[in-house]
Amino acid sequence: MNDDRTHQDLRERVALVTGGTSGIGLATACALAARGADVVLCGRDPARGRAALEQVRGGGRASFVAADVTDEEQVVALVDTVVREHGRLDIAFNNAANREALTSSGAFTDMSLAEFFAHARAEPGSGHGRGPPGQRGAL
Repeated sequence: MNDDRTHQDLRERVALVTGGTSGIGLATACALAARGADVVLCGRDPARGRAALEQVRGGGRASFVAADVTDEEQVVALVDTVVREHGRLDIAFNNAANREALTSSGAFTDMSLAEFFAHARAEPGSGHGRGPPGQRGAL
């Protein structure tokens, strides 16, 4: 398939990848950097963050910010850091997973609706996030 969107130039774009120290997050960070984006990796472990940066920097500029995305205050601080250091945030790839924090059993499929909404923190009309009042935020 010849789709120009798959080869999009992302120079002058800033991308935040949560869960960016391994797996799908790291692969996505590398792909974004290869297309020219400035990539900010987020994870809980600074040592894993440093190791991931070595791979991502091969394709472009990258930095790491340690944060636990299950903590709303840390997420707000993360976004504030990205915007302060880069002047903008164009792409957010929300990939982080912490299944142990999701449910009492640790199994996503066993999650009740109450647990889902407690962790999603983005019910329509709840005002959570950083968007206009009454609308879901972008994160």
